[in-house]
Formats: sequence, structure tokens, C-alpha cells
Amino acid sequence: MGSDAVDEVVSRHGLIRLTSKTIADRETLDEELHKARNRGYSINDQGVIEGLRAIGAPVTGPDDEVIGGLSISGPLNRMEGERFENDLPSLLLGVTNELNLISPTSKRTGFCILTSSGEVHVGRL
Repeated sequence: MGSDAVDEVVSRHGLIRLTSKTIADRETLDEELHKARNRGYSINDQGVIEGLRAIGAPVTGPDDEVIGGLSISGPLNRMEGERFENDLPSLLLGVTNELNLISPTSKRTGFCILTSSGEVHVGRL
């Protein structure tokens, strides 16, 4: 999302504080968007619901346009430390990379399953 699109969303909806961790100023939002672009995924650290964390990444089409997204969310006690900082982002980016290879013009639909044991299954229906 470019700067103009961010400006439009912020001016339409504002930056409303939902929790003590919600990003509620434009400077912090811009910093977090920059970090997300650089690492390839975003982090929601209790910004919407206290005690809930999430990471999300885009799924892109052949021209690098965003055609969807995936996220992993869970309670704070299951989304911390090495698992939250490295393991889950690696899984998420691996799955989005697989999905990026599935043609959006295909008449078949892609699917992704992440099991509780950490196994990832990606394929087509």
C-alpha cells in the first residue's frame, strides 16, 4: 500500500486507540509499515484485542499485486519468544510463497492448512 492509499485510509477512518498497544499516531504507523515491508510480514501485538497477537503477510499475483493475505493469530501465551519471532513468520512466509506460485487465473482453488503440530499443507483443489 502506497503512501497515498495510507493517507486515504487514515483520513477516512482515523487512528482510533482500541487498546493500550494500538498504533494511534501517523509517525508510528509509518515506522511499522516500513518494518513490515522490509521483513515481508506485519505484526499486530495486541493492537486490537488485549492478549491477542497476530502476524500477516500478503499473497501476490504474477505482477506482484496483492490478491489476498494470510495471517496467524493466537493468545499471547502461545505467540511469544522464538515461536512468535521466528518460527511462525518463517511458516507464514513459506506458505505465502507457495501460494504466490499458484496462478490466480487458474480455475482451480488453492488451499493451505497449518496444523497444530506446525505442519503446513499447500495445494490445489
